[in-house]
Amino acid sequence: MREGRNRQIRRMLAACGRRVKRLVRIEFAGLRIDALRPGQQRRLDRDEIAELRRVAGVADKGVPN
Repeated sequence: MREGRNRQIRRMLAACGRRVKRLVRIEFAGLRIDALRPGQQRRLDRDEIAELRRVAGVADKGVPN
């Protein structure tokens, strides 16, 4: 699967006789949470911002520092 919706994953696993207790999204649009703890945040670098703009179809007009 390239994309898994919460209910879709739960239903697939239920069909295999498994129950899902908790799902955690570890990546979104190429950004990974890696070592971030719940509630923690970090700044995106220029390449990450440019990639988000590309994926969203928004023109990149330069990223401020």
